[in-house]
Amino acid sequence: MMKSKYFLYALTLSLSSTSIFAQESQMQDQETQQHIDKLSRSIGLVKQAYVDELSDEKILEGAIDGMLQSLDPHSRFLDDEDFADLQLSIHGEFAGLGMHVSSVDEKIKVISPIDDTPAHRAGVKAGDYIIKIDDVSVVGMTLDEAVKKMRGKPGTEVSITILRPKAPKPITLSLVRENVKLNSVNSELIAEDYGYLRISQFQGNTAEELRKNIDQLAHKNPKLRGYVLDLRNNPGGLLDAAVAVSDTFLQVSPGNPKKIVFTKSRNPHESITSYVVSDDYIHGLPMVVLVNKGSASASEIVAGALQDHHRAVLVGVKTFGKGSVQTVIPISETNAVKLTTARYYTPNGTAIQAKGVIPDVVVEEDERVLITEASKAIEENKTADFEFEESSFQHAIASNSGVEKDQSTKEALAKYKKEYQTMQQLLQKDKQLAEAVIILKAMNALDINA
Repeated sequence: MMKSKYFLYALTLSLSSTSIFAQESQMQDQETQQHIDKLSRSIGLVKQAYVDELSDEKILEGAIDGMLQSLDPHSRFLDDEDFADLQLSIHGEFAGLGMHVSSVDEKIKVISPIDDTPAHRAGVKAGDYIIKIDDVSVVGMTLDEAVKKMRGKPGTEVSITILRPKAPKPITLSLVRENVKLNSVNSELIAEDYGYLRISQFQGNTAEELRKNIDQLAHKNPKLRGYVLDLRNNPGGLLDAAVAVSDTFLQVSPGNPKKIVFTKSRNPHESITSYVVSDDYIHGLPMVVLVNKGSASASEIVAGALQDHHRAVLVGVKTFGKGSVQTVIPISETNAVKLTTARYYTPNGTAIQAKGVIPDVVVEEDERVLITEASKAIEENKTADFEFEESSFQHAIASNSGVEKDQSTKEALAKYKKEYQTMQQLLQKDKQLAEAVIILKAMNALDINA
């Protein structure tokens, strides 16, 4: 009898719990239905009472886009034109002014200008805010609308008004649109023994281009002593390209797999970890990576991976902090949604999103162009800076009595003077790059591998 009593009590509790869960589920369903009804009524009001007649397609696509844009600055609806533009930009070609932008507080913020484009040549900088396009305020414009106004037929003119932090007043620029064809990687020799590699955007073939440029530099100077990797004003691009570029400079360790980047999604099964799979392409030569506030997304993945593995010294200022993953998901034959689905983390587990990557050596960008008598003298290959020294005196004694050794000293001095002039030119042209070379020289002097 006692067992029967407890059984009935347990059964009652079970049924009560089931009833409560069922009620909660029913209430949630009712709330969801109420919200759906509100959406349906709002769409009906727009269809019936809006000042202009709109098609069902335009209303519904606008509803989808509004929903996605309310989530974060990067989620959005892609119509067929947007999707085509996305494909072109990924493959490195589009018509416009040449800058990457985002929407912040009803203003259009420049993430970074693209190298050798109308925006870059006109002096647009990362962190600028575009407040007017063709004298029309961007307040109330969506990011898509603003971008479409700036893009257009090559050869046509458009004006933009920008706000720049610390600038006394808005700056108005008149730009001519052109076909923007991105070369993902550029390179040159700097300070004789060092290679400079510039990645402007991460595209499908960036890692392959990078290796070709490294081969070209090594062919020009087989005795290279280090590299500068410039990721400044690089807004990102493809995740796979960032992983492949990181892999280029890291050494595979079969017994101890090295992470490059990992993502975290709501669904743990959709989280991804990428590992180093190849040998270091530059064989452990010292590296410095340049970053700034225009370095975003894929750039931050590379910078974070090389920093966490102590493979490179990061120089510059804190990066942009765009550490979220966007996935393009088709929802019809011609449309898709770009949805934020995960966050990026560096190998050590540091979140990039809204934090950025902090450089090892902080060097502010010099926004002034300094033209002094000293720099003019350097450009004209004058050597006034070296005139007041012991060797300049008329009767100065030789450094030693051996002619052969004395010749060696003269050669070393000549090399020093040449390197000094090169560094002064770099300091006048690019303070951060000059600092990178100084660090590389110090690493070599101390025989340190990053």
